[in-house]
Amino acid sequence: MIHAPHAAGCPIGALGNPLAVYLDQALKAGAEILHDSYATRVVTDRDGKRAIGVEYFNDRGERLIQEGSVVVLAAFALQNPRILLNSAPGGLANSSGMVGKYFMAHTATSVWGIFPEETQNFIGVTGGQLLCQENYKKDPKKGYLGSFQWLIGNALKPNDLLGISNSRPDLFGKALHDFLQKATKFLGTMTLVGENLPAPENRMVLIDKKDKFGMPLARIYHSLLQDDIRCYEEGVRQGLEVFKAAGVAQPWNGMRVAMHVMGGTIMGSEARNSVTNSYGQCHDCSNLFLSGSGIFPTGGAVNPTFTIHALALRTAKHMNEHWDVISTH
Repeated sequence: MIHAPHAAGCPIGALGNPLAVYLDQALKAGAEILHDSYATRVVTDRDGKRAIGVEYFNDRGERLIQEGSVVVLAAFALQNPRILLNSAPGGLANSSGMVGKYFMAHTATSVWGIFPEETQNFIGVTGGQLLCQENYKKDPKKGYLGSFQWLIGNALKPNDLLGISNSRPDLFGKALHDFLQKATKFLGTMTLVGENLPAPENRMVLIDKKDKFGMPLARIYHSLLQDDIRCYEEGVRQGLEVFKAAGVAQPWNGMRVAMHVMGGTIMGSEARNSVTNSYGQCHDCSNLFLSGSGIFPTGGAVNPTFTIHALALRTAKHMNEHWDVISTH
């Protein structure tokens, strides 16, 4: 039995992640994990319409082929398109020209403030314990199309990703020490998650430089649209106003960052403008499936993990129900 470490705020270990749930089930069903193996490309039949396996290098640097009647790529949104682009001239499953296009990443920042009363900010989990989606609805009259939400009530640890010391990266030495003394009792925060609308110019391309296995590396071009920036700036403005209304004399916000990579192998109903169907099944290669946030055609403004989980289960169910057709045609 594989036991996952307890998550913060989950003393009984009720953690629905692959390590705690699916890995144990897969091993009992006969799955084999090839550790220290590096997948480089999908191998297909002569016309590229069916996958017949995956090329990989083992821990000794040997090039091997793992044959299979069905292939699933789940190498994250950054590696899945790179593997496809390296698998055939012009890219495998790329009749649409969409492999590597429409990369997205949420805009994000945190609003911070020292409250006049103790906040007990050490209690709970580091993720937002409350969500506010009051301004999530699409309305072009607002001056932008994107959505944003707030993650509220984060537990604050000293050096966590969204932790206390990271709220003031400009402080050092005694100034930081004095700030921490006060912030551990009175600091509060909200985290903004903003939408990055899909755009084809946000893309991945292969470059001449190669990795140690001789496979071309990739470069990603990504920038925010003006709509994304206006949406983000309005979110920050509202967040600061909320903190002022809650009694914070001088709230501040952190720098704008990007998080949650999505897109690059988007799903759609037609092969002419997408890479996969809604099950992650490639239009051009019917026994090749893609999993993860790379198949998102839009990013919204919500953390993507639950959607990734739901789509993976939906894909697995579809594969199980149609295995004979998928594996033989």
